[in-house]
Amino acid sequence: MLRRKVERLIILALLLVYVTVFVRPVSAGVPAILDVTVWDNGGNTILNVTVSHSPQTPSHYLDRVEIDLSGDNRIFPVTYRSENTFVVQCDLGAIDAPINATIRAHCNIDGYSPPNGPILVPEFSALLVSFLFITATLLTSAVYKRKSDHGIMCLCLSLTRTPRSN
Repeated sequence: MLRRKVERLIILALLLVYVTVFVRPVSAGVPAILDVTVWDNGGNTILNVTVSHSPQTPSHYLDRVEIDLSGDNRIFPVTYRSENTFVVQCDLGAIDAPINATIRAHCNIDGYSPPNGPILVPEFSALLVSFLFITATLLTSAVYKRKSDHGIMCLCLSLTRTPRSN
């Protein structure tokens, strides 16, 4: 009976040594979204999604970024990259009105990152961009014209104005 207890204790001790020495914890390579930047490219709304995923190997990699635009799910495939942190450009096309977006990245082995968002994606319509450009041009013209009325030499965008004689 005592011998059996000793054998069990030895087996338990060896198992404990094996578990503590030879078994290593598995580190999950779940991707993380570090930053999302919104910008306009000729009326199209672009999201630059900065993603971190480690380890990034040919057999364990980030394969897509998914963006939920208030129920409209869009998938952006990602080609393999060896870097652990990189930017994925997601072209949403023309956005008609401001909309909320929730972004998540997907690893081919460990699955999805925690969702990032919602973030407000503004409208970048061609009409809005044109309006802002025309407004900036008119304001610049008015400032230059006002300065030239005070005798300060400057560029004036008005072609009908005649120079002052002193």
